[in-house]
Amino acid sequence: MDLLQSNLKAIHFYLVGEGFSRVGSATQNVYRKDFTYGEVKFPIKMIIVDPFFTRKPIVILKEKPVGLALNVPHLIANKILCYLDDSGVEFDIYSPIDNISLVVYALEQLLELYAKRPESLEEEFRRELPAYWHAYSDDVYLIATDLSDDITFSLKTSDNECGNHHGEIVIANNERAIEHWGKIRGLAGNSISGAGFILELPDNVELDLNSWPPSRATEVVEWLKTARLEGCYQKLLARLTNHIIDEKSCLVILKIREMFLGFLCLFASQASLMYIKDRSRGAYSRRKRQKSRPLQRPADQLAFLRKLQGLERNGGFFRFSIDDARPSMVAQRNLSFDRDLSALSICLIGCGTVGGYAASLLCQAGAGARGGKLALYDDDRLASENLGRHYLSARRLGENKALALAEDIALGLPYETSLVGYAIRFDCSDAQLLSSFDLIIDTTGDISSSSLLSHTVHHAQVDTPIIYGWVDARGLASRAIICDRESPFACYCCLKQRTPNGAISERFPLFKAGAAIPEWRARPCGIGGYLPFSSQASVTTAGLVQSLAIGWANGNIAPRFRHVSLDERISNISNSNPERLKSCTCCQI
Repeated sequence: MDLLQSNLKAIHFYLVGEGFSRVGSATQNVYRKDFTYGEVKFPIKMIIVDPFFTRKPIVILKEKPVGLALNVPHLIANKILCYLDDSGVEFDIYSPIDNISLVVYALEQLLELYAKRPESLEEEFRRELPAYWHAYSDDVYLIATDLSDDITFSLKTSDNECGNHHGEIVIANNERAIEHWGKIRGLAGNSISGAGFILELPDNVELDLNSWPPSRATEVVEWLKTARLEGCYQKLLARLTNHIIDEKSCLVILKIREMFLGFLCLFASQASLMYIKDRSRGAYSRRKRQKSRPLQRPADQLAFLRKLQGLERNGGFFRFSIDDARPSMVAQRNLSFDRDLSALSICLIGCGTVGGYAASLLCQAGAGARGGKLALYDDDRLASENLGRHYLSARRLGENKALALAEDIALGLPYETSLVGYAIRFDCSDAQLLSSFDLIIDTTGDISSSSLLSHTVHHAQVDTPIIYGWVDARGLASRAIICDRESPFACYCCLKQRTPNGAISERFPLFKAGAAIPEWRARPCGIGGYLPFSSQASVTTAGLVQSLAIGWANGNIAPRFRHVSLDERISNISNSNPERLKSCTCCQI
């Protein structure tokens, strides 16, 4: 019996033992069972789509029990149950019984929630709000560094390679940020644009599971009033009517527990525009022969909204799902620390093979965003021989590496960032320049300039910490270390030991005894030799640099010295916090 049939047989006998019955089907493995909790019955159909569980079984609720709310969490289109987040589960293809037992257990837990804990349904539903805020259009992107109370939006459009029309609503604090998004996405045209605002709601806002989601602006207003959120209700009503009178449109973002739900009100029909014009401040003033004023009483505002809704019917209200692309979200989502690299002044010296990848990784961790700055220094140009292991592509041949990197990385970010390239050699002896940054990162891999940098920090009493990252062992190891003047730990120069007669050796030897050392490839004068190694070493080193930078920003930089062996010829060297060498002429002043 092959594995497929063996798994199907094991699954079958387990389900039958749990009270399931198999339904006759020539093409599918379908099982049914009625789960009963007190007087509540859930008729369930389970389809085993893959006995190896690369896709989990499909579970269908054949009939919703009487009394269950119209909207309940984890029920898609009133039919399919989302009973298990399998992204956090490891199914073993050789353990079908363990797999199916986990599925049945997760299903039972969900059905018990429906039947026995109705008071928990609203809380669970509240955690899943975006899934039930059905989108009527493409995703909305939040691209501003920080979204304040007032926002602006624009519908950007383009035609893709297949000739299909594509649109994105872009939201930001200012037009410049919107244009930046349009540029990096290749979008043009502002077919719809206007203003809007953010309304932050309490985490425990009440929901009616039988009437969600709202389909009119007035329903949103009445929902907040019913939920006894008087302040939010009045703010939404006032802002909504004022925006419609002034702008003829309004985009509202409801913020709940760091989740964003957006809706757009458009009133563009001739009847609506005439009504808005008639009720606008100027017309209102002339008609009443009194001083111009907006609609002030909530009753007047609500009547105004209802009249507009009646004129527009279903054409003036659109719900949108929202894709959060703010710097805080992009940088923080993948970090296990509390703080990213935004709002800091960081200098990266050297934009070669390590520096290029390091610059990209630093920006993905927030460098240059939210008022921060990432300065890139390199006086070299990209040559064809660099393409095999550099971040930059052939499109940038002949250009300065620092300038090209700054432009390419900035175009790849969803938000504006202060990423500045300097096509000059960094002056490692300039203490004032060093002191102007919060953090300096040296990826030159040049022992002389790196040693001079360390010497300046210690002898000129510069307080800025330095992270050094370099490819070592002729391409077979990656290393990084963070140094600062006040710490009792090793500086960059402490990694080399010097004997009284001037001989230099590695403090942490790289090669194992008898290992074959890669040869330096010599070339004619003026061109320079090179070491052949893959970009793996560069990317690994850049990763060490990013890790140290994030750790430093969060006050957790141990271990300070980090080593990764990339070949069996390299010694197994542990990460550590080495102390200063008493013989080091750099840090022992």
